[in-house]
Amino acid sequence: MSARKVAFSALSAATVALLVGAPLLLRRAEHGLDIAVTVRDPGGEFPVYHGYEPRPLFETKHRINAILVQRWNFRAHPLPRGRVPYRVTLDGTIEVPAGARWTLRPRHTRRNALRVASEAVDLDPGRHPLTLVLDAQFPDDAAIGLEFRDTTQPGSGYARVPVTALRPSHPLPLTRSPALPWVLWGTALLVACGVLLGTRDPERFRRRAGLAALLAILAFGLGARLFDYAAMPEYGENPDELFATWNGFQLLTDGGTRGWSLWADVYGDRVAVEQVDYFGLNPFAVIRPYLEHPPLLHLLAGAAAKLGGARTYLEARLTYTRLVPIALYVPSLLLLVAIGRQLFPRSRTPYLAALLYSALPTLIVQQRVIKEEALLTPLALLGVYLFLRWQADDDRRERFIWAAAFVTGLGALAKVPGAFFLPPLVLLFFLHGGIRPALVACAGGVLGLLPLALYGAYVDWDLFVFSTAHQASGRPAHWNIFPRFFADGLINHNLVGHGQVLFAWLGYALGFGKLDDARRSVLSLPPLVYLAALALSSGNWTFGWYILPVMPYVCLGAGHFLDDLLERPNLFGGLLLVGLLVMYGFNFMHELPWAMEPAGWSVLRKIITPFLLFALVPFVVAEAWPSRWTTGWARVTTAAGLLALLVNSAYFVVHYDALYETHRDFDRRTHFDR
Repeated sequence: MSARKVAFSALSAATVALLVGAPLLLRRAEHGLDIAVTVRDPGGEFPVYHGYEPRPLFETKHRINAILVQRWNFRAHPLPRGRVPYRVTLDGTIEVPAGARWTLRPRHTRRNALRVASEAVDLDPGRHPLTLVLDAQFPDDAAIGLEFRDTTQPGSGYARVPVTALRPSHPLPLTRSPALPWVLWGTALLVACGVLLGTRDPERFRRRAGLAALLAILAFGLGARLFDYAAMPEYGENPDELFATWNGFQLLTDGGTRGWSLWADVYGDRVAVEQVDYFGLNPFAVIRPYLEHPPLLHLLAGAAAKLGGARTYLEARLTYTRLVPIALYVPSLLLLVAIGRQLFPRSRTPYLAALLYSALPTLIVQQRVIKEEALLTPLALLGVYLFLRWQADDDRRERFIWAAAFVTGLGALAKVPGAFFLPPLVLLFFLHGGIRPALVACAGGVLGLLPLALYGAYVDWDLFVFSTAHQASGRPAHWNIFPRFFADGLINHNLVGHGQVLFAWLGYALGFGKLDDARRSVLSLPPLVYLAALALSSGNWTFGWYILPVMPYVCLGAGHFLDDLLERPNLFGGLLLVGLLVMYGFNFMHELPWAMEPAGWSVLRKIITPFLLFALVPFVVAEAWPSRWTTGWARVTTAAGLLALLVNSAYFVVHYDALYETHRDFDRRTHFDR
């Protein structure tokens, strides 16, 4: 099938999906309840938030906590210290289907009181007023669940009330529908892709098809990262977000530095220490001056906090500050594609790599978090891209060398280990140009590192040296510092993603082995030198954000592997795709206790057996009897596997507030890990 036919088939399928899905999505958004959140303190009640909630049955505390933290009115009420008693009131109607009679009860939850404040016994068919009231204490466990029993069915037990049975008291106007922005997003994307593909010129069509694919991938990646971004990961899961924002806010306020430290006691009288409470978390030892991390990413987060209306550093909201790392995903993706197009011209590799980078669930959720790697990643990628521009330039102008080395060195102003991207870049210039380009790169790199030294001298040089040395050497080391990076998926501290991370690394290794020396050095030296330096300095402290600057290169290698699998289907490649990338994602689509019982085993076996048969047979046939038809069958299966990745990722992201509790540290659960 020609590229034009493939593109128009994909566009037609997307059009049908939008025409069918948009009305369903808008109709689903009509089902929900009106919500009001109030805080109850000794002085009386005061409102925090009221509005419409399309997902009124809160399975965990995380979205409720996000409402309290992100909607808190700092101008009217002081920052809460300790536990905060609050009330959530959900109002609307419930519809009992014809022929049924329902009795309602709240689903059992721990450490909070949920009650049905409206009539709940023997509800006849039709609509009935419904009021749910939750009394709980922030930040303790809380959940809102509603169950029904059909009294016309003798012996029937209680089951969860479907959201489709709930409606607000007054119909929701289309303009207020929470689904409308997503429908408009999809419509705009479809129109843009249709316009791009509407040309008869073959060369122009090829270029525009790549742009349309990139737009679609970017739209998916941005949409997934923006969904529930202020709620998950929860505000206190990674407190590093706080010191990044607080330090940036202080720098923009008076030029000073401020941040919390784990090692406040080791500084002695070098710093001023203040114990700060923040929304029920353990008190933070906030130090001034603060030099444990460089300021470049912090300044962006602080600017977002100020633009969001914060008057003090404690009033910064994730609603605004997390937009910084999410926005930085865009240049990272574009640079990944640009590098891929330089290394793999006129191939699918850049777009397959972009798909992996945008859709891997661990990357989606981790790239919402305010961490220095969010800025280090595009800076390091820009250095490599400029090197490739220099390599492709007939005159090999030195301005590319200066620019590449400078921006790479500047990465240290985002995160100090970013300096380790500089030696492999210098080595690349030496390997491909000789001693003079390498020396120029050294000079440019020193200029890039200079702002970090000037910043340390501006604040306190002795403290800067002390803080940096303690950060780099204060963590336990051991001989097993590397396997975790290749085998463990992480979102902050949550061990999930093993199958997909393993696929990415194996795909990188297989794709890497097919490259010539020139491309091999570009895809190996920067990420692996950085990884080695990071592993040594981090010791046994490993978190989900550490690997982020390495993943664009891993995705490029894995994308090349997928491109080769499409070109030459084989069973081993198909097994990696199906067994690791696709099947792993299905673990998050069912409840784990059910899957661990014999009744669940038998059901899963009946599903998995034919699934494997249908998924792997095309690769067996294509390898044993290669032909146009068998190869096409395997290619369709590969495309279906990538589509399954998108579905799995979307499901994971939408349900992560619940999955964080039900599937936390999934990769260490003995039943699934043996």
